[in-house]
Amino acid sequence: MTDRLIGVRRGWSVVAILVVSIVAGDACRRSGRAPSGVADRKLSAAQVADRAKPATVLIVVSITGTVTAPEPQIDRREMQSALAPLITDSMSEEDKIRTMFQVLFKTPERFFTRGAETRTAQAGFGASGSGLVISPDGYVVTNAHVVDLDDEETAQGLVFNAIEKFAKADIEGFEQTISRLLNATLRDETKARLFEGLARYYAQFAKISGVSTKMNVVTGSTGTKNEPKLISHEAKLVDGGLGEPGTGNDVAVLKMDGSDFPTLSLARSLDASGIRTGSDLYILGFPGKTTTFAGFSLQSVVEPSETSGRVSALRDMKDKDGRARWHVVETDATINHGNSGGPAFNDRGDVVGLATFGLKDQIGINYLVSIDTVHEILNNAKVTPPMSAYSKKYLQAVDLVEHNQPERALPLFRQLQSERQGVKAVDEFVQRLGAGTKATARSTSPSSGPAERVTYPAATDKPSRSGGSRATLIFGLFAGVAAVILLIVVAANRN
Repeated sequence: MTDRLIGVRRGWSVVAILVVSIVAGDACRRSGRAPSGVADRKLSAAQVADRAKPATVLIVVSITGTVTAPEPQIDRREMQSALAPLITDSMSEEDKIRTMFQVLFKTPERFFTRGAETRTAQAGFGASGSGLVISPDGYVVTNAHVVDLDDEETAQGLVFNAIEKFAKADIEGFEQTISRLLNATLRDETKARLFEGLARYYAQFAKISGVSTKMNVVTGSTGTKNEPKLISHEAKLVDGGLGEPGTGNDVAVLKMDGSDFPTLSLARSLDASGIRTGSDLYILGFPGKTTTFAGFSLQSVVEPSETSGRVSALRDMKDKDGRARWHVVETDATINHGNSGGPAFNDRGDVVGLATFGLKDQIGINYLVSIDTVHEILNNAKVTPPMSAYSKKYLQAVDLVEHNQPERALPLFRQLQSERQGVKAVDEFVQRLGAGTKATARSTSPSSGPAERVTYPAATDKPSRSGGSRATLIFGLFAGVAAVILLIVVAANRN
């Protein structure tokens, strides 16, 4: 089934894993739904975003491991065979050396053979996705494929990162030798061919050990625009809270420490949500290209994006036995790389599903795992999703703004700001209202339509599962051989 799907999950980069600061709070649990009559009226896209942003979170997965491989050496017999028709007695030593390097650099993979020495690299890569907080004590829902990487993906990410380190050192060695013997430098196209040849070589022999996985949930940021600090909480998978990646059961439940987190309201069921063909949908999440784009500030990339569209159809997805098992929602709403696991909302602001996958080679058709499946996994994990006291107060304040009562809303937002730092939506309301600028009341009528960059110590975009995300290989020089390398890596590590 997975070869037909493309997960819309994360922005994967083998050049980097999100550097996060871990901030934790206390613990408490409340129950309830949104106060006021908000859930009974139709919301605009802006209103949905206002309500959803505090509890829509960025999921960062970092994987590290040790990669070993034999050092390459030049196959002398193969090199002598290649040089025989080219070298003459009348040539100077320098010309002979130059000819040898020209032959080597033209097709480098032909001449690399396994050496006796072994080299080792500590490798790592990162993957990111989206999620939502569903309880005040830190339970989080996302897609299973965001946090449960299979062995092939892990091997690919770690070996790619190690190869970059190995090959870089080898190329630097070639450059020093060329400079010393011929007083010359390597051209970029020569370096590219060398990288490709070395990558193919290392992929055949690389072995992986000591793999570890760490998950963090980024809930906001503090500090200034020029000196930001991410608020991140380490998270763990909950027992019974993992579905199956690449299916209609693609759901995972995580737990982070803390108390009174902002939360989102889940629809009781797909039927109760009023979702049907033609219904409006709003999707929030963290597009991978946005989170990895160096031109954006760190504070702005942890701000969720919103896209909107309509329900195209409601479909049933089969399980491995061919039985119709899970409801999925088809939509024309844009779902980008990195959006996987992000919440999808109806026009009342209730979560009705998770952005999950698209069909291969299809544009403009994406799918949500339904809220029914989310509840099924939550029940398996014995997790109840009540609304937090923080979110009740937040929704009350937002409602006052929308009803043109900013003077009553501002004290509530200031209370929220003192209770929990780094919630950007709250900070923005305080800034707008505190500056004396009357917050524009959101229309309650139907919507008219749809510094220093954060680094990832060793990661790239993950190979894609569907309309959304699975792989941007980080080394530009390496992109052309990615598929071949993957096959070699997987085969080597199965032995």
